[in-house]
Amino acid sequence: MIRTFIAIELPDSLCLALADLQERLRERLDGEGAARAVRWAKPGGIHLTLKFLGEVEEDFVPDIALALEGAAQGVGEFELEPARVGCFPDLRSPRIVWVGFGAAPEPLFRLVRQVEEAMAGLRFPRERRDFQPHLTVGRVADRTRSAERKAVGRIVREVGAPAFAPFRVTGAALMQSELGREGARYTRLVECRYCRKGP
Repeated sequence: MIRTFIAIELPDSLCLALADLQERLRERLDGEGAARAVRWAKPGGIHLTLKFLGEVEEDFVPDIALALEGAAQGVGEFELEPARVGCFPDLRSPRIVWVGFGAAPEPLFRLVRQVEEAMAGLRFPRERRDFQPHLTVGRVADRTRSAERKAVGRIVREVGAPAFAPFRVTGAALMQSELGREGARYTRLVECRYCRKGP
């Protein structure tokens, strides 16, 4: 069994920009004595998750890949622009530090809908929550004290988002996640390029 999800991978330039943002937040938290409050994601492993599939048999990967390829048909390439930084569930009691997008284009939401339909055809449960496109850059540790949580939210608000460059999305990937002591390690299993309809 392998742990899998479907995602949009990020260009190296954006991963570097996210690393710079993490360092700015880390330095501010260190100054507040809350440096250990957040476990930062490895920039090279940050991605835009479209759907988490969970544990699947390795022999089932070709079926998922075929369904994903069908879901990508007709979407076409589109552009995303990271534009803001925030926390889930909110800045007062943060658990996730994320980077969000400006006006996410309709093709992204169409792709998510088509992925949901394709995976439902393989008997994966449908997502009950609305899709909120974001990049997880850090997770607040469960045992973090209330004062430190508030410091995280305040610093995220004060630092804000840098001027991220937009990037072109040309495909989605089926990814494998392997959990270890030093965090998750991600491997691309299959990449599906988008195909425009018509000639």
